[in-house]
Amino acid sequence: KSRGMPESRPGKRQKKNHHRRMSSEGQINTSAKGSLSGGAAQPMEGVEEERETTENETQTPSLLADFQDMSKQYDERNNRKEDVYRMTRELTIRSKRLIFLLHRAKPNDKNEKLLHEAETGTKDLLGIIFDIHCALLDLDDYCRFQSKISFGMQEFIEAISFKHFIETRTIITKQQLQASINSFDPSSRPKSTKASHGGGGRGRKGAGVGRGRKGRARRGDTESKQQAHAQPDTASKTPTAAAERERPQWEFQVTWADYLLGIADTTGEMMRLATTFAGQGDVKTPMQILDTMQRLYAALIPVDVRHREWKKKMDTFSASLQKVERLCYKLHIKGQEYPPHILKNLLAEVAPRATATTD
Repeated sequence: KSRGMPESRPGKRQKKNHHRRMSSEGQINTSAKGSLSGGAAQPMEGVEEERETTENETQTPSLLADFQDMSKQYDERNNRKEDVYRMTRELTIRSKRLIFLLHRAKPNDKNEKLLHEAETGTKDLLGIIFDIHCALLDLDDYCRFQSKISFGMQEFIEAISFKHFIETRTIITKQQLQASINSFDPSSRPKSTKASHGGGGRGRKGAGVGRGRKGRARRGDTESKQQAHAQPDTASKTPTAAAERERPQWEFQVTWADYLLGIADTTGEMMRLATTFAGQGDVKTPMQILDTMQRLYAALIPVDVRHREWKKKMDTFSASLQKVERLCYKLHIKGQEYPPHILKNLLAEVAPRATATTD
């Protein structure tokens, strides 16, 4: 029985005594070390504290300088973003004005005076694009400003493609659009756009270039970049071929998304043009517009553009195409029923009703 009894209680006591012995020895050793060192430990602590304070003092100015530098960079970037946004709004407004001007075109007419005014407006728009290009010239992350430019570029492409359609009855290609932008000579821009743009519409108060010292500095930088690109050489008067060779080279890339969205918007203006021409007695032009819109819609249907506005644009395109189809159908039916001199008077009433929305 004595061998079978557990020996846990003597073992626990031995462990407790061993721990007590070890703890007492540790206290004695620490007290002995403290007595041997005496007051020598206190100066070492003071030296360490002084060293930490000096390191903090040396690190604090460098950190402040880093944060101040970051603050200047953010301010400059925000000011530049506001400048680009303001110029893009101006591009949008003037593109709409060009579209309204082109809607004054008359059927069975060359519209030379109208197209001359439209050409001046086109140079005005290209001058604004050149200003945007100068504002983003020294940036490595140009793509981050794409959202600030996209809506203005779509409106610009809509105006240019609509003008191209009135002149040639064809849709402008991306290569033609890119060539028309990059072949623009900044020194030939209208005088009204060489100054800083006022920014149409209801912009935010204080937004723009002329806002304090930073705004004046940004405007000076932009003007210097423009002069470096567009200032002509007045010292030498060379022939036209030599002047063409010395023309400043600049390149502004148009994205595929902006091009396709702008072309999709152009179809709405084509629908309005077909209605206007039909109301003035022109039957041939609405048929041409219908054929162009049908071929363009068939070409864009398989295209998958990863953009949030693409589906909405295509739905609007489909609705415009249906309106032109109804208009051309009624023009064809009425043309079989009435002679031309009576048909012209009827078209003024038929065209608006044919393109009206139906539930």
